[in-house]
Amino acid sequence: MLTDLEYDGTRLHWPSNGKTYKATSGLPADPSKPADPDWRQSQYSCVKDHGPVPEGTYTFSTAVEAKKGLVHVSDWSTCTLSPGAPIQKIPRGADAQEPRAGGQNCEPYWANWGTNRVRLEPKDSKTRLACNPGRSGFYLHDSTKGYSHGCIEVEPRFFTDLYAFAKTSKGKRLSLGVIYRRQVTQGGTKVP
Repeated sequence: MLTDLEYDGTRLHWPSNGKTYKATSGLPADPSKPADPDWRQSQYSCVKDHGPVPEGTYTFSTAVEAKKGLVHVSDWSTCTLSPGAPIQKIPRGADAQEPRAGGQNCEPYWANWGTNRVRLEPKDSKTRLACNPGRSGFYLHDSTKGYSHGCIEVEPRFFTDLYAFAKTSKGKRLSLGVIYRRQVTQGGTKVP
């Protein structure tokens, strides 16, 4: 599969810029549940909200969200962010506080996203139908907690490079191949 970027389970490779980034997908074992596995393994890629992103080919936009780059909040009461295709900044600090007086502070929830994200869309039906029932709603995002609910958590310097690329790409879509070279999908993104 020839793609612009490749995620192999522990690293995100961007050959045209010659860089590789630490990356992780899936949840760790829940210590309160002794039988709970470490979901950061390729065999669990079809387990919704636990396993890593399914193998296949995805695309993503290099356009940047128009309004300050910030993602739109669809529901402040539940701290729900609207899905979006362009590169987006996650509201943090004062921007994570609901505008009305005494409004919801969503900072604790949105910290799990990191500060940037971009939505991954399946490129073909093989990728879209890789799991039954299907999985969707995946993003590349730059948190540093060492896990995700199926998105690809990538180290923050990736977005520095992506924003630089976006300045000259005119909204071009890039392709991302997910090909697991080994079972483990924990790439060392956790920062203590």
